[in-house]
This record gives sequence, structure tokens and C-alpha cells, in this order.
Amino acid sequence: MLLLCDALPHLSRMSKCFQMTECDYSIIPKVLACTITSMEQLKTCNGIHLNGLQQYLHDLQEKNIDIKKPPNLAEDYFNDHVRMPFLSHLIENIQKRFPNTTILASFDIFNPRKMPNEENLLEYGNEEIIALSEQFKDTVTSREVCLEEWSGYRQFLRMSANLSKYSEVINDLCTNDTSAALFPNLAQFARICRVIPIHTADVERTFSQLKLIKTRTRNRMNEKTLDSLLRIALEGPDVDKFPVAEAVEVWASKKIDGYFHECFCHCIS
Repeated sequence: MLLLCDALPHLSRMSKCFQMTECDYSIIPKVLACTITSMEQLKTCNGIHLNGLQQYLHDLQEKNIDIKKPPNLAEDYFNDHVRMPFLSHLIENIQKRFPNTTILASFDIFNPRKMPNEENLLEYGNEEIIALSEQFKDTVTSREVCLEEWSGYRQFLRMSANLSKYSEVINDLCTNDTSAALFPNLAQFARICRVIPIHTADVERTFSQLKLIKTRTRNRMNEKTLDSLLRIALEGPDVDKFPVAEAVEVWASKKIDGYFHECFCHCIS
């Protein structure tokens, strides 16, 4: 338990990077490296919580709680069978989850907030474009063509006041036919970036809404109704902006009995 208390803050800090819709790709390699280094340090030295184990046991004994240690266990049993295997597997899982953070960080060149001033714009993003073109060489024309497109697009991005967020840039390259025609290779990079499940914010928000909509008292709700209500909750307009009167009119007009139609029309008038 104390070992977990020492490890979890580092994992929680790393997890926060992936809980934001506007994720900063450039800091992910650094955060991952810091997390792995912290786990490696916990192998050789106790953290704050584990370091207080003796005091914790002493406090329990003062409360007349007898703590007995099995006589057949050596002093280094905890290190060999608990601490080292747990931390080693934890580091291995992190490395498997993010095998190539350099490529992931390269997508951050599409973040308009990272664009430098005019003096430093000439070389900005060239290394990242080369890395992306080599990684996804089967889906783009060539490295030279990608660099040529990027040299024009970074100027275009500086002049586009309506593209102020990372998600807006990616969405423009994916859905705007003009942008896709002018910069086809960059649009391909944007499509690849769009399907990378980098953050969990939208997924967690969906499950939160799911629990609020399909409660125990509504457990017989069918999938079609649940899907419609989730879409309204996640992507629909704000409650204050929803045209309630028009919605009631539409709903009342679908009723066979004209009496109900007149009643609802009277209620909203």
C-alpha cells in the first residue's frame, strides 16, 4: 500500500496529459521520461510513504495491534518479490504503451500556439515533417514534397486568425476540401493524427453522461434512444439555447388525438 502511495502520484501526473482535449504533444516525451525515471528511483530508495513504514508499524504497536513477521522470510523478500517486479512491470507497460514518443511529439507542429515569430519561422517544423514523412512514407508522396507543402502551410497558418487551436487546424485539414487539395500530404498527416487515441477526456465524459442518462430506473431503455440522448447531451446545443417551443410543436403535431395538440399549443403560448 505504501509503495503504491509513492508510485501513484507520478502516474497520476502523467495521466493528466491525456485527460485534456487540447493535448500538448511536445511535453509527452518529457513527462514519460520523468515518470520512468521516478519509477527507477523507487527501485533503489524508498519514497516518502514507504520510508515511514517503521514509524507506521510503531504506531500500530502502540495501539496494541500486534504485527508479526513470518520467520521464514528474509529481509530482502519485499524488494525481490514485491518492489522490483511491480516497478519493473510498470515501467515495461509504460514503454510498450508509448514505443515512439518522438513521432507523437512531431504532430505538435500543427499547434498554432507554438508558431514562432517571422524571424524563426524558416526552419520551424522541418525536422518534425521529415520524421513524419519517414514514419508514414507509404501514405505520402515524398519527404521533399512534404517539406515543400509545409513551407507554404506554416505561412498560411500564421495568417489564419480563425485557426487558433490545435483541434481547429487538424479539423480544417481533414474536412476543408480546399486545404486538402492545396496540402494533400499534410492533410494525410492530419487524418493520421485524428485517429490517434491520445486523450481520454471525451471517452470519460461520454461514460459520465451514460451513467446520468441510463439509471437504474431507466434500465429498459433501448439502444436507439440511448444513442440519441447521448448525442444530444454530448454534441447538442446548450439548454438555454434549445428551442423548446418548436420541439413541443413538432412532438404535439405527431400525436393522433387533436386534443393533446391543442393542450400543448395552449401551454406554450
